[in-house]
Amino acid sequence: PLSESEGEFVAGLRDSLGFVAVLDGRLVGSVRVRPAGRSLHVARLSVAPDAQGRGIGAALLAQAETAAPADEALLFTGHLSAGNLRLYTRAGYVEQRRQRVDDAVVLVYLRKDLSGAGPA
Repeated sequence: PLSESEGEFVAGLRDSLGFVAVLDGRLVGSVRVRPAGRSLHVARLSVAPDAQGRGIGAALLAQAETAAPADEALLFTGHLSAGNLRLYTRAGYVEQRRQRVDDAVVLVYLRKDLSGAGPA
């Protein structure tokens, strides 16, 4: 899993927007999105394990895609994150490339067209 220090976390929020999901008064999910030109960079989508399968991740992802006017949404996940890859594919994301980080980790980069013009 990705990790970051408290300082890195706070710095990452300075140029990002965050959305959370609350269920019965409990924080059960969150996502971060950073507008960059006509792109939205979606990151750190997470849902508490016991709250998964309720559409919370899909709802957070849809909210992130409306964070700012954009032509595309971009994100990445690990190649072994089958649940994430299914969610992103169902939401209209298309794999663009893979990048090997080390012997165990391959990052999968995905893109979703938000312009209404279709896949690029």
